[in-house]
Amino acid sequence: MEIIFQSIKNRRWVLLLVALIVIGVVIYSISSGCRTYSLRYGVFTLDRDRVSPGYTLLAPFTRFKNAPGGTVYLLDLLGKPVHIWQTAYQVMSAKLTRNSSLFIMGIDNPDSSLPGGKGGVIQELDWNGKVIWEYRNELMHHDFDVLPNGNVVLLIWEDTPLKIAQQLKGGVKDTEYKGRVLSDAVIEINRHGEIVWTWHFYEYLDPEKDFLGS
Repeated sequence: MEIIFQSIKNRRWVLLLVALIVIGVVIYSISSGCRTYSLRYGVFTLDRDRVSPGYTLLAPFTRFKNAPGGTVYLLDLLGKPVHIWQTAYQVMSAKLTRNSSLFIMGIDNPDSSLPGGKGGVIQELDWNGKVIWEYRNELMHHDFDVLPNGNVVLLIWEDTPLKIAQQLKGGVKDTEYKGRVLSDAVIEINRHGEIVWTWHFYEYLDPEKDFLGS
């Protein structure tokens, strides 16, 4: 019986400590002009004078190749979803446009031997998740952006010309991709999927000065 009473006593002290912490957070928030909210995972403080108004677009990376599709959330200042898109591909990055359509870069082929950050497909979804535009390129990776004219710019891998690749210094031996040295390029595509502008990294690379890290 003594052990039981001691356990109850200790539990009361724990509950009292938790209550004091919560009260302290509330008092601090009120005194600093902030507002305290209680959500499913605890209590947090929102200082409206220090936070940008609006919403946050969140595209969690939740899997590699074991589960189909992905999810994109539009969150309010309290972290609550105000809209959710279900996608056919795991999302690498996402952009929300002014007309409420969502652009995503999805992982089209998880088994590809290309370097990390690979995408493969860009889709535009309407508010209800319907695909209204799509562009595929297995060399795209990491990120993209939507221009005011509706064109899309994105990063792709490309072969470094052999003459330049042979002059490169540093790097890790035998890490070439199928015997090739890849470098970045930026391309701009129109709504027909046509490349209208290209920027090649290797044209700005000086093999004598730009040492590849290992």
